[in-house]
Amino acid sequence: MHQNKKQLGSPLGKRVLVIDQLRLGRKVLLNCLEQDNHEVVFAADDSEALQMAASHAPDIVLVDVYSANKNRLDVCKKLRSWSNVPIIVLSSIKDEKEKIRALDLGADYYVTKPFGQGELLARMRAIARRMENKLPEKSIFTCQSLKIDFVTRKVMLHAEEIALTAIEYDLLRYMTRHANKVVTHEELRKLWLPKYLPKSHTVRVHVANLRKKIENPPSTVKFIQTETRVGYRFLTKEKLP
Repeated sequence: MHQNKKQLGSPLGKRVLVIDQLRLGRKVLLNCLEQDNHEVVFAADDSEALQMAASHAPDIVLVDVYSANKNRLDVCKKLRSWSNVPIIVLSSIKDEKEKIRALDLGADYYVTKPFGQGELLARMRAIARRMENKLPEKSIFTCQSLKIDFVTRKVMLHAEEIALTAIEYDLLRYMTRHANKVVTHEELRKLWLPKYLPKSHTVRVHVANLRKKIENPPSTVKFIQTETRVGYRFLTKEKLP
């Protein structure tokens, strides 16, 4: 991890997390970002990047991708699973399929290298303007005895970790991100891959299995409220009976 100490606390720039393991790439980006007086934090791999994103709450994330590390795009999906932080991918790969993949995984922009530094800074300023009125995302969700860590994907009930399937976790994450609002069966169906879109009955089965795990024993608080023929509502402490 490396921080640009000169820029810390700057009221003019933004906090930028740069994911790049190459020293040369870091130096180029640092010189570029200094022009707009940004605070810069570096991470070398996905694990460090996720921890830095949770602890430093960056305003923008830059993901540097080159032909030898195509899997670096996976960090976009991991970040997007719990955060709406803007993500810009910088890549030497000009293949259109790779660009589409990056955007599908959660990137906001895909900038092909070599790029003009002025263009990159302009894109960052445009993103910053759009995000000014948005509330920051939290990496931890708590409600009564339930705790979800969106970075590690761990779910705790009464201080003990419970095992959820991938789709059960995705359902829980989506409902808690929209807590106290109705989420429809159609919205939840879209959590599956497009070619595997299930019927509403399948969604109900998975929600029932999720309930058994987080509302255990059954006589305790009910987190998930059924909205008949529409969907579900995850109730927070303020809304619970």
